[in-house]
Amino acid sequence: MFYTHPASGERFYLCTLLTAVKGATSYEDLHTVNGVTHATFQEGCIAHGLLADDNEWRLCLQDAGAMQSGHQLCNLFVTILCDCSPSDPAALWLQFWTQICDDLHWTLQQKNICQNPTEEDVFDYGLYLIDKHLSSSSGNKGLEHWPTMPQPQQNWALHVGNCLIAEQLGYDAAEQTHLAEEHIPKLNEE
Repeated sequence: MFYTHPASGERFYLCTLLTAVKGATSYEDLHTVNGVTHATFQEGCIAHGLLADDNEWRLCLQDAGAMQSGHQLCNLFVTILCDCSPSDPAALWLQFWTQICDDLHWTLQQKNICQNPTEEDVFDYGLYLIDKHLSSSSGNKGLEHWPTMPQPQQNWALHVGNCLIAEQLGYDAAEQTHLAEEHIPKLNEE
């Protein structure tokens, strides 16, 4: 039976299986456990008990979600990706994306990036921010380094534009109008 060579993201798991599974004669044998052939070498490692599940990271994000902002959770998620090697980062993202992105609906509107963001826009913008954070903090690694993670679909960099201008435009117009109405009558005539 012909089997394709594993992708670079799976090579670590392949090497782990090669050192642990005795008598395997094919790639398929390596990720077959108790007669069940798993889809990836990573799943095979988990089934063989060679990898722990992500319960520790799940509990960490759950506890942090009770007291941290979305921005802080985003930083924590990036730290988990870079430093902790979760076995299924996509599952963690899918479970916690709403907490990680809890303030992004407001951010998209306030920074004039998207006036009526949908849930899909918020999800995608959250992925963009994680990818951007990964690129700046982990030696130019992006989400593509984790093949199971979804990738941003929109070109948010085009929408965001110059971050300095976006920051200056990120004010509450109603609040500024109220402050102007309140303080203009207090100005002297000169």
